[in-house]
Amino acid sequence: MQSFSQNGRSIYSITSQSTSSSSTGAVSGSIYSIKSQSTSSSSTGAVSGNLHVVQTPMSWSQSRTHCRSYFTDLAVLSSLDEQGMMATLLSDYTPSKGFWFGLRRSRLWGHWYWSGGQTWGTFSFWGDGEPNSPLSKQCGLISGDPARNFSWSSGCCAQQLPFVCYGG
Repeated sequence: MQSFSQNGRSIYSITSQSTSSSSTGAVSGSIYSIKSQSTSSSSTGAVSGNLHVVQTPMSWSQSRTHCRSYFTDLAVLSSLDEQGMMATLLSDYTPSKGFWFGLRRSRLWGHWYWSGGQTWGTFSFWGDGEPNSPLSKQCGLISGDPARNFSWSSGCCAQQLPFVCYGG
């Protein structure tokens, strides 16, 4: 277990566990869990609990299904503090093409929303030129590149990427 602290106060710890395939369809690979010590909650409640990085690449919808089956849902980021916690977590996995999180664009209306139905809010961390407008890029991902400050971008939902869940 690895712990992180700020101003002498424990913020969260990382634990690691392995999974294996089974007849029930469990995913093989490594799952890294972040357990937040913070009890503060945000308007969405997404990062105030546990964060889980699943390194097994899946499409956005497969990632959401996995998160909902084993945790709560794909991660939601509603503040700069939460974005910072996510960047700290993901810095251990770089360089990477990116990680799915709970952001999705409505095909009908074109607006962005959180997969769990949480209100969008005012916080965003889009990279330069993002979100991209092609209809093929309807899902949100977090850059795995520290040089891009783990900014958000839009990606093709069928792309196979690792992802971040919350809850559980």
